Formats: sequence, structure tokens, C-alpha cells
Amino acid sequence: MSRSSLTFLRQSFCKPLHDKPIFLAATLLVMSLPGIAGAQATSEVSGPIILEAKCDPDVVTAISYTVTIQGKIITPSSSGPSKMDLDSTAHFDFRQRRFQPTVNGPFGLRAVRRFQKGLSNTTVAKDHKTDVQLPVSHRLMQVYGTDAAVCHLSPDVRLTRQQVDLLQMPCDPLVTNALLPNRPLKDVTEKWNTDPWVLPLMFGMEAAVSQSASCQISALTESTATVRIQLKADGAVNGSASEIELTGTYTFDRISSLITGLEATLTEKRSPGTVSPGLEITADVNWKQQLSDQTEDLPASLPETTPTESRLLLTLVTPWRLTMLHSREWHLFHETADLIMLRLLRNGSLIGQCNIAPSIAVPPGEFTPDDQFRTEVQQALATRQAGIVSSNITEDANGWRIHTLRSESPAENNSIHWDYHLCTHSSGQQFLIIFSHTGNQKNVFEPEAKLLLQSLTLRLVPSRPKITLPR
Repeated sequence: MSRSSLTFLRQSFCKPLHDKPIFLAATLLVMSLPGIAGAQATSEVSGPIILEAKCDPDVVTAISYTVTIQGKIITPSSSGPSKMDLDSTAHFDFRQRRFQPTVNGPFGLRAVRRFQKGLSNTTVAKDHKTDVQLPVSHRLMQVYGTDAAVCHLSPDVRLTRQQVDLLQMPCDPLVTNALLPNRPLKDVTEKWNTDPWVLPLMFGMEAAVSQSASCQISALTESTATVRIQLKADGAVNGSASEIELTGTYTFDRISSLITGLEATLTEKRSPGTVSPGLEITADVNWKQQLSDQTEDLPASLPETTPTESRLLLTLVTPWRLTMLHSREWHLFHETADLIMLRLLRNGSLIGQCNIAPSIAVPPGEFTPDDQFRTEVQQALATRQAGIVSSNITEDANGWRIHTLRSESPAENNSIHWDYHLCTHSSGQQFLIIFSHTGNQKNVFEPEAKLLLQSLTLRLVPSRPKITLPR
């Protein structure tokens, strides 16, 4: 799934990845459909042919969506690229209410969805299995189109990176409507293409260098039209060069003005990148849509056209009760029981990295001595030819004491910055957070790092219920 259904200690953010992938189940979905080569269009109608999906907020549809992926995942190693078998399946059942677009293009896509099911199962190299499921508390979603993706937003709870990637469905039904012709067709032999924004959203690309689309009716009656599609795009997915091709068909109901189904086969070749592995995969995507009379639990409106940045923030939940907020530009790169590694991408380019790890706990109200922390950081910097250039202590930041040491080392025409933050909670729990970025990205990176530090929260351990003693 070009961004949707697979979920990986490097001290330095520029080292290659050798460890096992734990890639977010959503990042590798790609789509595809059994070929319909040679199908002949038949027409029982005369006059102009109009295929237009009407957008009526009073109409609710039920959608069942499945995608299966098989192929290879490619990771770099010291001995060369390593290929591992990949098998993944994702399934979604949801009801949807579409709203009239307020603008043209991708920002005109607006809907609400309530999921009855949302899950993926991924196996890499037969041994590494990842299952991702949308919790019951996250089933209601507001959906907005952007220039880079179909954005899902819960009105009730904040999503995690893993959940966002899970919901990035290739050939999303909202985007598939844009494959309909935007003009009447004179006959079944006429072909049409798409607007430039459509294929990147279909494939989960943040940028397309080249693309082509060919759509043509293969069968037509008074009530239905079957459209054969051939799509191709070269571009970038999460900063990785990618080549994607898709062939398939969708069916349009001329009575209800609804696309009632799509079947497609997608192939993708993706180079290993800064946050995702390489791919050589084939994906089959199949979804069906029908009218639904269950409308009462779907909101009749959206609160805003474009969500604010604060509403789009995601929650990072660690294995150590530590949580924090971050923008959607951060991607999970590596995770173990002792380390979480995030990488920040903007417009497909690597901006910086964040390493998060638990540190030695101390008695409540105490902290690791400042001289000891400084010595430990200097030892870590010894191999980098770097020195500490500044030190700062924040005594009380929402219950946290944060000791920050900044280091810099020269690089070609630039410099590399490391910021070591020893974060001590009033309970005595301690965490080490290390940010790394190049000097020329300082103004871009520092606001993102500041948000993470300001949102540090330590979840309380639920107390055991009291048990009444027998009398």
C-alpha cells in the first residue's frame, strides 16, 4: 500500500539501516487489478454519455475494501541490498457520507466515515509479523483531501503514526471518483485522462515526476458503465524513488450515479529510502460500494474545511509510559524495547532525527547529577570529533526537569548538531532524547523538536481495584 500497511541504534541519523523492519503497516500498500486486456465496449445507448458521480450529503454508502500484497522488501546492508519476502493483507468496512466540494482539486475531497472494521496483517521473511487494528474508540473519522494524501482525522481522539498509515488506502474511493470523465463523451471509443493531482493521491506519492492515465469505457448499458483504466506514475513515496503501474476496471451505476466497485492490480518498484525500505511488489485492490440506509450515526457536516495544524498532531506512545505529540511529518524508522527512532521528512527530504530511550530511574524529586550527564555525553561524542558548545537546564517544565547539552561537529560545507536532553520526571523516571540535524536545517527542525519536548507526558499506572476483605 503505497502508504498504508507495513510497520524498523543508530547513534547517527545518516547511517544505513541493517536491522529488522518494523515498518508501519501502512507504508507499503500498492494497488492492482486483474487485467481486462482485449475487452470490447458494447453500447445500447445513443447520444452523449454522461458519467458523473453526484455528491449528495444526504446519501450514505457502505464500502468494503480489501488489498493484498506480495513481493519483496529491500533493505540496505553492509554486504549489499537484502531482500525478504513480504505478504500483507488489509481490510476495511466503513460507511461514508460525502460533502460538496468547496474548491476544485484535491482540497475539495471531504467526507465522514465510520469504520466497522479496519485492520492489516503483515508478514516479512516469514518470522516478523505485524498486526494493526483500528480501535473502537477511533472508528469515526473526518476525511479531507490535501495535496499529498487523503487525511483522516478523528474528532474524538488523536491518532498515532501507525493508525494514520493504516488508513492510507491505495485507490481510495474518494479519489477514484476523479477518474470519471469531466465532460460528456460522444461515444464509447473516446478516451480520457485525469487531472495531475489524481494519480499521486491514488498511489500515495508526495510528488510525481511523470505520469500518464488512460480511461475508456469497455462495456456500456442504460444502467451501468464499465471503465478500463491504465495508470502509471514515477515519483517519490516518503522520499524514496518509486515506479507504479496500475491496470483494472471500475463499474459506474448510471442510475444511482455511484461507482459501485473497483478491481485493480498494481505493481511498484521502490528504492530504499530514509524512512522506508525498498519494494518490489504486486498488490490486488478490490472494493465495492452500495447505498446504505444507516445514516443516524454519521455527522451531517464537517466543522471546518481545512484542519488546523494543532488538530492534525499525532500521539507517540512508547513502551515506557512516555507519550508526546508530534506533527505528521515525523515517521517511525526503528523501534525496539529500548529505543524508538523517528525521522522528520519535509517535501520528501530528510530534515533530522530523534532517538528516544529510557534512562536510569532515580528517587522521586532527584535527578542524575549534571556533571555525570555531561561526562557521559562527552564520552559518546569522542568518536565524532565533536564538543559540547552549550548547556541549559529547565527546572520545571510541566513536571519535568530538562538538562540540554548541544554539540556540533563540522561536515562538508555544513555542520551537524546533536542536542542531548535528559528529561527527568518528578516521579524519578528519566528519558534520554537526542535530536540530530544539519546546521542549515536549524530553523526548520527546532520548532518540531520543541513541540516534542513541550508535550512530554508520563501516563499513570492504573491502580488495582480495592478488594473487600471477607468479614
